[in-house]
Amino acid sequence: MKLLIVEDNCALNNEIALSLSADRTFQAYTAAEARGLLREDLDLVILDINLPDGSGLEERLRETE
Repeated sequence: MKLLIVEDNCALNNEIALSLSADRTFQAYTAAEARGLLREDLDLVILDINLPDGSGLEERLRETE
């Protein structure tokens, strides 16, 4: 499974990554970082909707349009 975690809180981002067993885990801390990683063939995205450089929800909706 390929997992992307988008969370600006570094400790929480790392804790989620350690808690879930995935074949490949990508971590992003901003919407800008996530934008580039969304091009990967992902199975699951865990997305913080309150990021410092924009709403994660807005980013995801823009990606699906």
